[in-house]
Amino acid sequence: AKMPKIKAGGTHTCALKKDGSLWCWGNNYSGQLGDGTNQDRLVAVQVISSGVLQVSLGLQHTCAVKKDGSLWCWGRNEYGQLGDGTNTNRNKPVQIIQSGVASVSCGWHHTCAIKTDGSLWCWGWNEFGQLGVGTAGGSIPTPTKVMSAGVSSVSLGYAHTCAVKQDGSLWCWGYNRDKQLGDGTNINRPSPRKVLEEVLAVSLGGDHTCAIKQNGSLWCWGKNAEGQLGNGASGESVATPVQIMQSGVSSISLGGEHTCAVKQDGSLWCWGKNEVGQLGDGTTTSKNSPVKIIQSDVVSVSLGYAFTCAEKTDGSLWCWGDNFYGQLGDGTTA
Repeated sequence: AKMPKIKAGGTHTCALKKDGSLWCWGNNYSGQLGDGTNQDRLVAVQVISSGVLQVSLGLQHTCAVKKDGSLWCWGRNEYGQLGDGTNTNRNKPVQIIQSGVASVSCGWHHTCAIKTDGSLWCWGWNEFGQLGVGTAGGSIPTPTKVMSAGVSSVSLGYAHTCAVKQDGSLWCWGYNRDKQLGDGTNINRPSPRKVLEEVLAVSLGGDHTCAIKQNGSLWCWGKNAEGQLGNGASGESVATPVQIMQSGVSSISLGGEHTCAVKQDGSLWCWGKNEVGQLGDGTTTSKNSPVKIIQSDVVSVSLGYAFTCAEKTDGSLWCWGDNFYGQLGDGTTA
């Protein structure tokens, strides 16, 4: 899969340019933009000039993997989510792991990284067992091994975590009050539990979860108060995976309470909460089933708490929804 070049966080956004430079904008209260200040930015500022491979954004923190395999994090650190052994916020990138990191994913207040050997490491807030280390409560301020091998991707939500293994199995753990783990219960799980087979990709929102299967079908579960599962209903949480789209789904991203999918034909579909126009359909009415937003040429999509950004085939970036902190990057806060 082609690595998406855009990432939306809680209320900030970052983009990775072709030259390996990293640019961020939006809310900077905790230093999550990494530009050495705590000043909100309404347009993109360069944070790292070159060599960035991948970036992930949490609610108020940011992490990047460089091409040399080093991991760097910055922003809010109240729960040890940066992984530098402290609880001190950082407004500039701090090196967390020197080498051997393949990818990183940030949740609201926790972080996980996959190393090149396929091992999974997590740190930060662990109130509900979302680190997957077998215990719940408190926080862990340094990278801790969760799985020793075979992990291909990981995604983090408000307080739950899911990983796809190289054999296509999906494992989830952490907060489960809204049935976001998909194991048929609402019991929090401090250790990984297998949920599905034949999974290609997973994405986590605030308290909901979606997975693309190897056949291109889309399955979602968890909280559905705003129709964010896309199953045609709103209200009741769903405890086991339910099919939303039958085929042709290439990538997905989940926000606080909305969801978007890119199909293989380049079309973009969104659903769920729409109070500030985060679906992009020109209304502020929530939708409980998929609505086509852009006809074609969409490469990837990334959702923040209440906003959305999409990258097109020509390398252009489009954003919409909440802009209170300038997270849309258009120079305004409208």
